[in-house]
Amino acid sequence: MAFLSLVVAVILWGSSPTAIKMGMEGVDGTLLMQLRLAGAALIWLPLLLRSGRGLPRGAAPALLGSAFLSVAGPLWLTCIGLRYIPASTASILFGVGPLAAVLLGHFCWGERAKPRDFLFCASILAGVMLVVGWPRDFHFWGCLLVLLAQVSFVCSVHWSKRIMREVSSAAYTAWLMAFGALLFLPFTLGTVRAWHFAHPLRDGLVIAYLAAGPGALAYWLWNRGVRALPGGVAGLFLGLEQVTGILLAAALLGERLGPRTFWGGALVIVPILAGAFYQWRQPPAVIPD
Repeated sequence: MAFLSLVVAVILWGSSPTAIKMGMEGVDGTLLMQLRLAGAALIWLPLLLRSGRGLPRGAAPALLGSAFLSVAGPLWLTCIGLRYIPASTASILFGVGPLAAVLLGHFCWGERAKPRDFLFCASILAGVMLVVGWPRDFHFWGCLLVLLAQVSFVCSVHWSKRIMREVSSAAYTAWLMAFGALLFLPFTLGTVRAWHFAHPLRDGLVIAYLAAGPGALAYWLWNRGVRALPGGVAGLFLGLEQVTGILLAAALLGERLGPRTFWGGALVIVPILAGAFYQWRQPPAVIPD
């Protein structure tokens, strides 16, 4: 069940770059993200009201940290980065998430990586550099912002482990969405360049999808799945974002996928799926929900 939860969650997240790009045609990207978070928080509001009194003492700071690292920070960095790079490129850059999960897990969190994990990381790094056109043809700031978003999210996986042992997946997700919407507000007030909707109906549908799918549902599935797996292992599943993101960018946005994208994407996706397969074969230590 943990495996399936993570797979569905990352597929939903993989659709985000394409949906955000579509929404940014009529709405400022930062405003789009603020409305997405507000919508997700409203979806979880009934549970939030019920679980408020049962929140463990001292949990609020940990929840605020998790909300910033996994929601507010990555979403803002990603939507700003998408102003400068295609959705398909952003999807490939999401491959840095599994790479960061393995390296940070090994060097910082005591999750010993195997030699094959470092081989996978080398392949991922080579694929990312090929897709972004390093060192000549890439947009430095756009790529850097998306990369930082992935590192932030991977750090949140480790940060949230303790608090996720004390509250249910649903309650944790409800608080994450509420705090994420609040923490994102300064970004909205400080960086939104236009407050209007160019295509109200279409923009509203995009926001509704982002709030319900990659927002409320995906975070709940991810939090449910990550409780049963080490942070570094869970991070490997982020590789499925590339598959979804590339295919949707080509199908819905008409982005051309040249040989560089194909081969670079293969260097990123294949080792991630191989790593996830190796980890899937090992029985996880389940944390009761």
